[in-house]
Amino acid sequence: MPDNTFQRVGALPTYSDARFIAPGVVEASISCRSYETYTTDRFIQVGRDGLYPVPAILFSPSPDASCKAIFHEDGVTLWLELCSSTGVSKLQLQSIHGKIYMDPSFGPLGGPHLAWNSEGTQFLYVAETLDSTNDYIPDFGDALLDKKRPGVFLCDVPSLTVRLVVAPEPDGSVAFGQPVFVTPTTFVAVGYSALDDGRRTGLIYCQNRLARLYHFDLSNPGAKIPLTPEDRSVRSPRVGHGFLAFISNKQAGPHGSCAQLHVRRLPLDLSVSFEDVLVPTVVHVSDSEFPGVYLDQLPAEPFLIKDNVPHLALSSEWRSRTVPLLVSLETKTVTNLAPCPTAGLVQPEALMSYTVFRANSVSCILATRSSLSRPSELVMYDVKNTKGWVTLNAPPPQEFMAPLAVATIAIPQVHATEIIVVSASPKIKRILAELAVAGNCVYAGPTSENDDDGNAAIPPVVHIPHGGPHMHSSTKLWAHWTSLAIAGFTVVLINYTGSTGFGLEAVEALFGHVGDVDVKSLHASYEYLLRTNLASANPGKQFIEGLSHGGFLTHCTYDIPFSGLDIPEWGPNEVRLFEGREAHAALPIRLASGAEYELLAGASPIHRVDDVTAPTLVLLSADDRRVRPSQGLAWYHGLKRNGRARVACKMFRGEIHALDGVEAEWKAWQESITWYASIVK
Repeated sequence: MPDNTFQRVGALPTYSDARFIAPGVVEASISCRSYETYTTDRFIQVGRDGLYPVPAILFSPSPDASCKAIFHEDGVTLWLELCSSTGVSKLQLQSIHGKIYMDPSFGPLGGPHLAWNSEGTQFLYVAETLDSTNDYIPDFGDALLDKKRPGVFLCDVPSLTVRLVVAPEPDGSVAFGQPVFVTPTTFVAVGYSALDDGRRTGLIYCQNRLARLYHFDLSNPGAKIPLTPEDRSVRSPRVGHGFLAFISNKQAGPHGSCAQLHVRRLPLDLSVSFEDVLVPTVVHVSDSEFPGVYLDQLPAEPFLIKDNVPHLALSSEWRSRTVPLLVSLETKTVTNLAPCPTAGLVQPEALMSYTVFRANSVSCILATRSSLSRPSELVMYDVKNTKGWVTLNAPPPQEFMAPLAVATIAIPQVHATEIIVVSASPKIKRILAELAVAGNCVYAGPTSENDDDGNAAIPPVVHIPHGGPHMHSSTKLWAHWTSLAIAGFTVVLINYTGSTGFGLEAVEALFGHVGDVDVKSLHASYEYLLRTNLASANPGKQFIEGLSHGGFLTHCTYDIPFSGLDIPEWGPNEVRLFEGREAHAALPIRLASGAEYELLAGASPIHRVDDVTAPTLVLLSADDRRVRPSQGLAWYHGLKRNGRARVACKMFRGEIHALDGVEAEWKAWQESITWYASIVK
């Protein structure tokens, strides 16, 4: 039976936010997962003081910290507290609106934040509007199932009043979120449009939606002016230093691709055609070149000054890492603040991945970093000096993680394919170090171990292709993967052709060729591991596991392959069944024609189910809206029918697509490690 390795890794604290609350004083938000109560506990830490439980669902200080807004909920009552030097005021909210939106797609500043005006007298937020009708309004898909009628609300602090300033369209055709002030009386917000037939497509992990930026004026309620063209999918508006910044992706097409970074000077030019691209899409890149911008949301406060020039700080995917970037608003220069060589032996910090939280508008950046061999740290970068990243807080060294090494390897002669290897095996670490010295990989880990037996067996390998398919795996700490490596497996995370972080050309290489280009990329990775003795082809030495697209589960197994998902265009798009706007906004609900069905079936694993002989464990989320569990069950029953493979299926109730609930991820790891142990030879 598995030990408590996963619980030890998964319980390590992680940082979810950080901000300066005074010169030199940082307040950090910390999350800790409990495997006794199966909950995620949230804490606040100021400086290096102890942890204090978060007693509220949302809290935010005003820009000058003179007032703090705190939202509380006890299951029945929702109320707001405003705390200042003059006292505490309270306002009950359940008669004004429903639940507050704190997700990245709708929440101000990309999450559980408030959008204050510069004076600190008002703030904007998003909440479910009240509705007494029985009208059907669709939700926004996986992870957003309880969100249907978002409205933008304004709180006036001096008068302690809250009112609705932007309501969703009555027919649900447009819903607004991510509001941010641009002047004391005007603000911008993202409007998400429904499809032509009234359906809404899932938003999470999708950066190609019908989303535009709109301008609103508090003195003219109800009037909205679009600021961005219809063919761009816009999100993440931020304001600072006299500029409005936001990001956009091409509408329709792949769900994830290379973004554009936009900046407009204030006061705003309200023209849709205004030229505002700061960082354009990057198509083709070499191994060391900047691959473009890949991120879901900008940091909550990204602006700062370097050499008297405004800059933006953000984190973006760069091959197999997520790195901190600094972008000049004047020269448009992009600087990687944590570069890593393309080959060689490096310190563990060089392969860590970063998430930028905020800049202090002057010169300092707050971020968190981690790797598959290192826990999360809170770090700071001051652009005025050359000290580099300074660790503000970190857990003590974890002895059980000390043997781990991490390496990245670009697979030769294969387009945009790179793997991350994690191992505690002395034999594997020696091979990786030799590859690094020869210029064939980047290696961070022990380089001189006396216990390496050259005749030792090659450990079993777990290959892990990521989901998406247009996403990527990074080197950041992930309990499931790190725990597998500690348990004795060589873990190989595969960024196959089509992954983000490698230039738009790599994304486009897979789009329309799913089930072909990605599979060939995985096979090339497998062959490389065999050639370099990082893996063995002997029975019981090779495993593959994946989530979503990475699981290679069937997608379209029924006569109506376009329905039942919150992203119904996924299958047709990835085989280029439709093109242009039709692929996004006019996707029909109908039976596929014979030719269309053949095209979809040819890209689906289901037509190969009778050939499968490998033991297969299927882990499903019962409430998955991204890929219905019926798809995985069809694969399971197909394997049961052919009788050629040992097969088991586990269903996790209450879980959505990511299968990341505290209890579910722990039990999924238990099931996986037990399954592997029963097969390893």
